[in-house]
Amino acid sequence: MASYGSPDRAELIERPATLTDQEPETAGLVTQGLTSQAVADRLCVSRRTVETSATAVSAGKPPT
Repeated sequence: MASYGSPDRAELIERPATLTDQEPETAGLVTQGLTSQAVADRLCVSRRTVETSATAVSAGKPPT
């Protein structure tokens, strides 16, 4: 049983994954040759957030 506020497994399977508003921008900066840390500094996010966004884009999630 899922806790309040958390989708259960069936809901996660039914919902397609989509890109966040920031992921295309992040991917664009990465493709320009900026390092993850440089992108993170520019967007005021963590390096790990940049890496997760780049992975999502390369995995082919459709934009929202």
